[in-house]
Amino acid sequence: MKSSFQTPRYNFIVEFNDSICAKKIIEKLPLDSTLTLGQDRICLKAEITCALSESMLSKKVKAGEVFYWPENGYVCIFYGVQPLDFKERLGVAIIGKAELGAGAINSISAGDSVRIASIAEEEKKISFDNVPDPNRKLTQSEIDVLVAQLLAEKKKKP
Repeated sequence: MKSSFQTPRYNFIVEFNDSICAKKIIEKLPLDSTLTLGQDRICLKAEITCALSESMLSKKVKAGEVFYWPENGYVCIFYGVQPLDFKERLGVAIIGKAELGAGAINSISAGDSVRIASIAEEEKKISFDNVPDPNRKLTQSEIDVLVAQLLAEKKKKP
């Protein structure tokens, strides 16, 4: 399931997998939290607990992966170049993949508020050719999709 991570200066999309922890987060949406920054990762307190067996845990995380860190209850997005290694710890549960743009990391600060919200199927289908009822207000994720399309069109023009 795709979700929108909305911060004051940057929004990005996360595709959650079908793991137990991802499902628990999806059940709590929309979820509001505050961001903390670790070395090469963006973290937020998820307010969930997830019992995980050792087989569900990973010792390595690659760039763009979203993981649940059971030791402290955080959901984190790793953006480092080299894989993150948890060899001295229990490990983490990979729960998804983030679509971070080039400006994401520089636009996010520790202490920023974040809202994680689901992206409805109809919102994914929005385009210049398929505009919703003009009397209805657009959601933030719909606006994000339209802005992304406008920027893509602008880049195509010489």
